[in-house]
Amino acid sequence: MEDTKTLLQEVERLRAENKELQSRVALLTDKLEVDPLTSAYNRGYFETQLREESQRASRSNSPLALMMVDADNFKLINDNYGHQTGDLVLQLVVSMLNVCCSRDTDRVCRYGGEEFMVILPNTNAQGSAKIADEVNETIAAMRVPHRTKDDTEYLSLTVSIGVSVAVNMEPEDRVKKADNLLYSVKHSGKNGYAIG
Repeated sequence: MEDTKTLLQEVERLRAENKELQSRVALLTDKLEVDPLTSAYNRGYFETQLREESQRASRSNSPLALMMVDADNFKLINDNYGHQTGDLVLQLVVSMLNVCCSRDTDRVCRYGGEEFMVILPNTNAQGSAKIADEVNETIAAMRVPHRTKDDTEYLSLTVSIGVSVAVNMEPEDRVKKADNLLYSVKHSGKNGYAIG
Protein backbone atom coordinates (compact mmCIF):
# COMPACT_ATOMS: atom_id res chain seq x y z
CA MET A 1 0.00 0.00 0.00
CA GLU A 2 2.82 2.39 0.91
CA ASP A 3 4.61 1.59 -2.36
CA THR A 4 1.47 2.47 -4.35
CA LYS A 5 1.12 5.77 -2.49
CA THR A 6 4.78 6.63 -3.13
CA LEU A 7 4.42 5.68 -6.78
CA LEU A 8 1.31 7.88 -7.17
CA GLN A 9 3.13 10.81 -5.53
CA GLU A 10 6.03 10.36 -7.93
CA VAL A 11 3.66 10.28 -10.90
CA GLU A 12 2.03 13.53 -9.71
CA ARG A 13 5.44 15.15 -9.23
CA LEU A 14 6.48 14.15 -12.75
CA ARG A 15 3.20 15.47 -14.19
CA ALA A 16 3.78 18.81 -12.47
CA GLU A 17 7.35 18.95 -13.78
CA ASN A 18 6.15 18.09 -17.28
CA LYS A 19 3.53 20.85 -17.15
CA GLU A 20 6.18 23.36 -16.02
CA LEU A 21 8.52 22.26 -18.85
CA GLN A 22 5.71 22.62 -21.41
CA SER A 23 5.07 26.15 -20.14
CA ARG A 24 8.74 27.03 -20.50
CA VAL A 25 8.90 25.59 -24.02
CA ALA A 26 5.79 27.59 -25.01
CA LEU A 27 7.33 30.77 -23.58
CA LEU A 28 10.62 30.21 -25.43
CA THR A 29 8.76 29.42 -28.65
CA ASP A 30 6.82 32.68 -28.30
CA LYS A 31 10.07 34.58 -27.82
CA LEU A 32 11.51 32.98 -30.96
CA GLU A 33 8.42 33.80 -33.07
CA VAL A 34 7.41 37.25 -31.80
CA ASP A 35 8.90 40.68 -32.53
CA PRO A 36 9.75 42.15 -29.10
CA LEU A 37 8.84 45.74 -30.02
CA THR A 38 5.45 45.24 -31.66
CA SER A 39 4.37 41.79 -30.42
CA ALA A 40 3.60 40.86 -34.03
CA TYR A 41 4.97 37.60 -35.34
CA ASN A 42 8.52 38.01 -36.66
CA ARG A 43 9.99 37.48 -40.10
CA GLY A 44 11.09 33.89 -39.46
CA TYR A 45 7.61 32.92 -38.33
CA PHE A 46 6.14 34.74 -41.34
CA GLU A 47 8.27 32.82 -43.84
CA THR A 48 7.36 29.46 -42.30
CA GLN A 49 3.67 30.31 -42.01
CA LEU A 50 3.45 31.69 -45.55
CA ARG A 51 5.00 28.51 -46.95
CA GLU A 52 2.52 26.35 -44.99
CA GLU A 53 -0.50 28.48 -45.92
CA SER A 54 0.55 28.57 -49.60
CA GLN A 55 0.69 24.77 -49.63
CA ARG A 56 -2.68 24.55 -47.85
CA ALA A 57 -4.27 26.97 -50.35
CA SER A 58 -2.98 24.87 -53.26
CA ARG A 59 -4.21 21.60 -51.75
CA SER A 60 -7.65 22.95 -50.88
CA ASN A 61 -7.95 25.12 -54.02
CA SER A 62 -8.79 28.16 -51.90
CA PRO A 63 -7.54 31.74 -52.19
CA LEU A 64 -4.77 33.06 -49.98
CA ALA A 65 -4.33 36.80 -49.63
CA LEU A 66 -1.04 38.32 -48.58
CA MET A 67 -1.25 41.94 -47.47
CA MET A 68 1.93 44.04 -47.31
CA VAL A 69 1.38 47.15 -45.17
CA ASP A 70 3.82 50.06 -44.97
CA ALA A 71 3.51 53.07 -42.64
CA ASP A 72 3.56 56.18 -44.84
CA ASN A 73 6.25 58.80 -44.16
CA PHE A 74 7.67 56.78 -41.28
CA LYS A 75 11.20 58.14 -41.67
CA LEU A 76 9.84 61.67 -41.21
CA ILE A 77 8.10 60.61 -38.00
CA ASN A 78 11.34 59.18 -36.63
CA ASP A 79 13.35 62.22 -37.77
CA ASN A 80 10.88 64.85 -36.54
CA TYR A 81 9.46 63.27 -33.40
CA GLY A 82 12.08 60.74 -32.30
CA HIS A 83 12.41 56.99 -32.23
CA GLN A 84 10.18 56.58 -29.16
CA THR A 85 7.29 58.09 -31.11
CA GLY A 86 8.25 55.93 -34.10
CA ASP A 87 8.16 52.84 -31.88
CA LEU A 88 4.72 53.85 -30.60
CA VAL A 89 3.51 54.26 -34.18
CA LEU A 90 4.66 50.72 -35.06
CA GLN A 91 2.95 49.30 -31.97
CA LEU A 92 -0.29 51.11 -32.81
CA VAL A 93 -0.20 49.93 -36.43
CA VAL A 94 0.10 46.33 -35.24
CA SER A 95 -2.74 46.82 -32.77
CA MET A 96 -4.99 48.16 -35.53
CA LEU A 97 -3.98 45.36 -37.92
CA ASN A 98 -4.90 42.84 -35.23
CA VAL A 99 -8.29 44.53 -34.79
CA CYS A 100 -9.01 44.49 -38.54
CA CYS A 101 -7.56 41.02 -39.17
CA SER A 102 -8.92 39.11 -36.21
CA ARG A 103 -9.86 35.66 -37.49
CA ASP A 104 -8.05 32.79 -35.79
CA THR A 105 -6.23 32.02 -39.04
CA ASP A 106 -5.09 35.61 -39.80
CA ARG A 107 -1.44 36.33 -38.99
CA VAL A 108 0.04 39.80 -38.53
CA CYS A 109 3.82 39.73 -38.93
CA ARG A 110 6.56 42.34 -38.85
CA TYR A 111 8.46 42.02 -42.10
CA GLY A 112 11.09 44.67 -41.47
CA GLY A 113 11.31 48.28 -40.38
CA GLU A 114 7.86 49.78 -40.84
CA GLU A 115 6.60 47.01 -43.13
CA PHE A 116 4.16 44.37 -42.02
CA MET A 117 2.72 41.29 -43.69
CA VAL A 118 -0.72 39.93 -42.99
CA ILE A 119 -1.50 36.37 -44.05
CA LEU A 120 -5.22 35.99 -44.80
CA PRO A 121 -6.19 32.38 -45.59
CA ASN A 122 -9.44 31.73 -47.48
CA THR A 123 -9.66 35.38 -48.53
CA ASN A 124 -10.45 36.39 -52.08
CA ALA A 125 -10.00 39.80 -53.74
CA GLN A 126 -13.38 41.08 -52.56
CA GLY A 127 -12.68 40.06 -48.94
CA SER A 128 -9.19 41.56 -49.20
CA ALA A 129 -10.61 44.87 -50.43
CA LYS A 130 -12.98 45.02 -47.48
CA ILE A 131 -10.12 44.37 -45.04
CA ALA A 132 -7.77 46.83 -46.76
CA ASP A 133 -10.47 49.52 -46.66
CA GLU A 134 -10.99 48.89 -42.95
CA VAL A 135 -7.24 49.02 -42.25
CA ASN A 136 -6.84 52.30 -44.16
CA GLU A 137 -9.85 53.91 -42.46
CA THR A 138 -8.97 52.67 -38.97
CA ILE A 139 -5.37 53.82 -39.11
CA ALA A 140 -6.24 57.18 -40.72
CA ALA A 141 -8.73 57.81 -37.89
CA MET A 142 -6.10 57.09 -35.26
CA ARG A 143 -4.34 59.94 -33.47
CA VAL A 144 -0.83 59.19 -32.20
CA PRO A 145 0.06 61.13 -29.05
CA HIS A 146 3.36 62.98 -29.04
CA ARG A 147 4.57 64.99 -26.06
CA THR A 148 5.99 68.43 -26.66
CA LYS A 149 7.58 70.76 -24.08
CA ASP A 150 4.26 72.33 -23.23
CA ASP A 151 1.55 69.91 -24.24
CA THR A 152 0.60 66.75 -26.07
CA GLU A 153 0.17 66.92 -29.83
CA TYR A 154 -1.45 64.25 -31.97
CA LEU A 155 0.03 62.96 -35.21
CA SER A 156 -1.97 61.58 -38.09
CA LEU A 157 -0.87 58.38 -39.75
CA THR A 158 -1.69 56.57 -42.96
CA VAL A 159 -0.57 53.30 -44.52
CA SER A 160 -0.16 51.99 -48.04
CA ILE A 161 -1.14 48.40 -48.79
CA GLY A 162 -0.36 45.91 -51.55
CA VAL A 163 -2.39 42.70 -51.61
CA SER A 164 -1.53 39.57 -53.55
CA VAL A 165 -4.42 37.10 -53.92
CA ALA A 166 -3.99 33.69 -55.50
CA VAL A 167 -4.70 30.00 -55.06
CA ASN A 168 -1.54 28.54 -56.59
CA MET A 169 1.52 30.72 -56.17
CA GLU A 170 4.95 30.24 -54.67
CA PRO A 171 5.51 32.14 -51.40
CA GLU A 172 8.32 34.26 -52.91
CA ASP A 173 6.08 35.23 -55.82
CA ARG A 174 3.29 36.23 -53.42
CA VAL A 175 5.70 38.53 -51.56
CA LYS A 176 7.06 40.02 -54.79
CA LYS A 177 3.57 40.68 -56.13
CA ALA A 178 2.38 42.30 -52.86
CA ASP A 179 5.56 44.40 -52.78
CA ASN A 180 5.08 45.62 -56.36
CA LEU A 181 1.45 46.50 -55.65
CA LEU A 182 2.47 48.33 -52.47
CA TYR A 183 4.97 50.45 -54.35
CA SER A 184 2.40 51.28 -57.02
CA VAL A 185 0.24 52.71 -54.21
CA LYS A 186 3.23 54.62 -52.79
CA HIS A 187 3.94 56.17 -56.20
CA SER A 188 0.33 57.15 -56.76
CA GLY A 189 -0.12 59.16 -53.58
CA LYS A 190 0.00 56.73 -50.63
CA ASN A 191 -2.83 56.06 -48.15
CA GLY A 192 -4.55 53.44 -50.28
CA TYR A 193 -4.32 49.88 -51.52
CA ALA A 194 -3.92 47.83 -54.67
CA ILE A 195 -4.98 44.22 -55.13
CA GLY A 196 -3.80 41.78 -57.74
